[in-house]
Order: sequence, then C-alpha cells, then structure tokens
Amino acid sequence: MHVEDNRIAYKGTFKLEKMNKSDIYARANMTIARYVNDKIEPKNVTYETTIVSAGSIRLNSPYHLIKTLHYTIALNADDGQCQYRIDSVYIIQKERGGRSRQFSSEELLKGMDISGPVAANAEKQLNEIDMNFQKLIDLIAVDMKRAPLNN
Repeated sequence: MHVEDNRIAYKGTFKLEKMNKSDIYARANMTIARYVNDKIEPKNVTYETTIVSAGSIRLNSPYHLIKTLHYTIALNADDGQCQYRIDSVYIIQKERGGRSRQFSSEELLKGMDISGPVAANAEKQLNEIDMNFQKLIDLIAVDMKRAPLNN
C-alpha cells in the first residue's frame, strides 16, 4: 500500500525515451480515455502537459452492499517521461435500497490500527484497493508505451 500523509497515494514515472512532450501528452489523453471514467479540467497547470481525471472501480462486497472505490489520477507529460499521481481516494458503500456512507482513505488506514476482525477486514479491503491500483498503473504504462497516436 502506498501512503502519504496518512492517505492512500500512488506516484511514479513512466520512462518513454525518444518521445517528446506533445506525443506523450497525446498518448496520455488517449490512455485516460480508455481506462478512467471522467476527464477533469486541471486547475493552475500549464496547458497541454497535465491530464486530470476522476475514476471509479467497483469492489467486491456482499450482496446487500455496493462498494465503489473513487480516485483522482493525474498524468503529467514531459520530454521522455510521464509522471502519474493517484490520490483523493475514498469508498462509497451503499446498502441496496438503503443509505450510503463514504469512507476516506484516512478512515480505511485507521482500521489497520484496531485489532481483531476489524483489522483483518481493513487489511483485506486495502489489499484489494492496492491490487486494483497496481493493475491500473500497469495498464496505463503498457498503453503509454505502445499506443499508436492515430487511435
């Protein structure tokens, strides 16, 4: 699990040698469209370098609950590389036909500090979140490296 300031956050860099900033930005734009839900207009960033998008992933849950993981991802293009950052992570848990509740990543991480079944459930949930984000990062990395620009 990647944690920063007691919150779930992933960051890193994809090396894309022999590619300039505009090509990387174009590929990042296509990749976000393939794998993430909603494009967000970034605030206070230079035009044509950063793409920000909000995404959601349905998590495993018992039938009476619907759990959805929400996050924000940013891809920042530069010559020869693209930095990524996943943060603003939270879960919305909805009872079928009932009310919903939001859990911040801080709350999810605090569940690990409690002993017994609460910690076991928190660990299981965090492992599933980590697996989903690792898969997303891998999909984006592969797509960024091989996506033809005319797609």
